[in-house]
Amino acid sequence: MPIYYESRLVKIDLTDEGKKLIEEYEQELENGLSEVEKAKAKYSKLEALVGAKPRIKEIAKDIVNHFESRLEVMDGKGMIVTMTRQIAANLYDEIIKLRPEWHSDELKKGKIKVVMTTSLHTMYIDKPMKGHTLMLIKIKQADL
Repeated sequence: MPIYYESRLVKIDLTDEGKKLIEEYEQELENGLSEVEKAKAKYSKLEALVGAKPRIKEIAKDIVNHFESRLEVMDGKGMIVTMTRQIAANLYDEIIKLRPEWHSDELKKGKIKVVMTTSLHTMYIDKPMKGHTLMLIKIKQADL
């Protein structure tokens, strides 16, 4: 079954003050940190921007509207991949605020679930991220 890729972007809006704070923070990073520490700090900063509450709310609205319009023309499932576990949890919360009937505390009920695992730290995609066929294979450590 073909899977279609459609880029859907929600921009990160920064005020001039926010941009200035980021520039100052980056300058501070350059002083006295190892390359690994600098990379971790930049990743944390990016996570904070990507996971900003207004942006997560916009993404939740976009996903709900887009997914429901797709369900009008075909049955199926969706998958959301986020940058971090915290962003996934926050996005889930925003989605169920919009569609509380999608939630259930029971594992086999509800229409939306967050799946987190400590054995997954890398997703391998064996194809260009263009086109229409994407196959994901879940690998568990016990399978190796």
